[in-house]
Amino acid sequence: MPIIVGADRMRLYRLAAAMRERGLFIVPFDYPSVPIDGLRLRACVSAAHTREDIDEALAIIAASLRA
Repeated sequence: MPIIVGADRMRLYRLAAAMRERGLFIVPFDYPSVPIDGLRLRACVSAAHTREDIDEALAIIAASLRA
């Protein structure tokens, strides 16, 4: 699942670090892998994740985006 950040490279890596500090590993994808204005974080979700796992991940993502 991509989370589009835009063209702000510093924000991309700050968000990835903030999420990692909260216990969620989400991979940043930077140019040239993606368009320069489409930098993104990519989360991998599988059938092994529980509803609680997803809820916790969403809470971490929301808190990191607000910070």
